[in-house]
Formats: sequence, C-alpha cells, structure tokens
Amino acid sequence: MVVLQKTLGFFLKKISSVIFPPICLHCEKEMKDNHSLFCDSCLELLTLCDLPKNSHTTYLFEKIGPALTLYSCFANGSQVLFSKTIAAYMMVQISRMAWPDFHCILNPSKSFAMRDLARELSCFLHATVVRVPKKGAVHLLILPEINEEILRQKKEDSTSKIFGIGIFRNKNSG
Repeated sequence: MVVLQKTLGFFLKKISSVIFPPICLHCEKEMKDNHSLFCDSCLELLTLCDLPKNSHTTYLFEKIGPALTLYSCFANGSQVLFSKTIAAYMMVQISRMAWPDFHCILNPSKSFAMRDLARELSCFLHATVVRVPKKGAVHLLILPEINEEILRQKKEDSTSKIFGIGIFRNKNSG
C-alpha cells in the first residue's frame, strides 16, 4: 500500500508539473524546478538591507520588486510557506546584528499573517509570543514596517529591553 501511494504521488507530481509548471512568484517566468519561490534573476534582487550602525532596529528589504511581491503574498495569508520564508530571512538578519538572545517575540498585530510569522520566528528563536511586554524580559518586536520612533514609543511604555525588526523600513524613517 505504501509503495502504491508513493508511486501515485510521484506520478501526480509529474503530471501537475506538466499541467501547472512552476513559475516565478514575481516575474511569472517558467522555472525549471519548483523548489524556489523566485527565479534566479528575481532571487538576486531579493537582498537583505545593509545593517544599521549600533541600532536597536533593523529591517529586511526595501519595499520594491520581489520583496514587495513576497510581502503581498504573505499579507494575503495565501500560504504558511511565506511566513516561514520571511521568518528565515529575519533569522539571517538577526544573526548579523549584535543583539542578545530573546525571551519573547512581541507581536502587537492582530493580523493572521503577523501571528503566523511570530509563531514561525518563535520556533527559530525558542521564544514565546506575547502581545504586551513582559517585565524584565528581552523582546523582539516584529512589524511589517519599523523605525526608531516606533521602537522608542514601545520602550516608553515598558521597563523591558526591546529590539525591533520589520519586513520593510517605515517610509517615514531616515
């Protein structure tokens, strides 16, 4: 029975790739395999931002091209895959920063997509997800867009250490 299921699964994948060939999420060009969301050309455009100097905030991408496409799919809640992808990019960016280990992921958003992203990120960081800061804990605030002013406001409301990461830089930040 197991062999039959595997064989059927293999044939169904082959048939579906002929009927529905994998296409790039951004430029919609046909791709050779379906192991990536983007073609090689678009993937080259999806680069992390430069790291800020001595900052408690960072963001992943400029709000253009494949990054904007990825965010649009993520925000629409189309698939969990997009949350995992953005969480993985966040982990790379966090590892590049000289930040402490986090106890909590601070997610003030009520959107399903941001809750899903917080959950995925908490798995990577082995941290709990909270909506309000816990006293004395080190928090990572996650938002779609972030700047120093947003973080400063959160810190004023709390006695905890808070660092912030956004998918994009807030258009009002410098």
